[in-house]
Amino acid sequence: MSKFPAPQKSVLDHHLQTLQPYLDHWKKEGKPAPVLLLTGPRGVGKRTLAHYLADWMGCKDYNLTEILPEEGGESLKIDQFRKLKETQGFGGWGDQYRVFLIPNAEQMTPQATNSLLKLLEEPPTGWVFILTSGDSSLLLPTLLSRCQVIRLRPFPDATLATVLRESGVPEVKIRQALDLGAGSWKRALLIQEESVWDGLQSIQRFFKNPAAELDSVLDWASKETDHYQLLLDELEKRSAQLARQNSEDPKLIQFWVENSDRVARSRQNLAAPLNRKLQIQDLLIPWLQEAEQERSHPTVQKHCPGAGCVGEGPR
Repeated sequence: MSKFPAPQKSVLDHHLQTLQPYLDHWKKEGKPAPVLLLTGPRGVGKRTLAHYLADWMGCKDYNLTEILPEEGGESLKIDQFRKLKETQGFGGWGDQYRVFLIPNAEQMTPQATNSLLKLLEEPPTGWVFILTSGDSSLLLPTLLSRCQVIRLRPFPDATLATVLRESGVPEVKIRQALDLGAGSWKRALLIQEESVWDGLQSIQRFFKNPAAELDSVLDWASKETDHYQLLLDELEKRSAQLARQNSEDPKLIQFWVENSDRVARSRQNLAAPLNRKLQIQDLLIPWLQEAEQERSHPTVQKHCPGAGCVGEGPR
């Protein structure tokens, strides 16, 4: 028997709206595509759906290989794929598929990607590769061209609320979780972690008074990758909000563009061996500088960063 965890019914029902045509086609063809790429927002359930697909293919847990960064690292390296090539002549036990799951495929180094591409030129019989990525634009075009891409949709609020209730999230936190989740199942569940809630409150205070909260946000976001990604999400959402509220202010539009560029670069560098605190400082200091400039100019517009009226914190 397979030991893969079964997805929650509401999670599976949502994603089957996207998956079912592919399942029907593979059943008709008598085999799945040899290389699949599941894309979608972070936390939408790509890895969970990859396990579901492996189970649907009849793959047992002992025929599933999950390729993850080595302990202490954040990237997938060429040596991991060289070891994989050494087993190229071995299929799954019996008539089962041998499935290789590569979560967050954008974490592959260029050398690792090229090594994988050589494998994919002629995928061994009975082998299926399932890759996941939150942003397929970060993958090499040559790799994308080898994949059958399945784009998973974010959860609508009504479905996400059902998922959260099934997961035991208290009713009083459902609204807050939906705001945090923005269509992402796993992100919404983070609301149950006290450290996440405290950090999000600190970020909202930072937008109102950057100088007072800079150190607090810096320490919180540098502790865990999840915290860092949540900070990037919040900076992105807040700068977009500023742009909408001040669409005729060239200065704030420029601030939004520059902040969006910084956030995009930070996402690309998530797996790079860079000093996390320095990266976060580079993201936060411009907000502090903008707030200081506003205080020195009494003509500041109502919705500028740091003015204390850009929006409310978690409700």
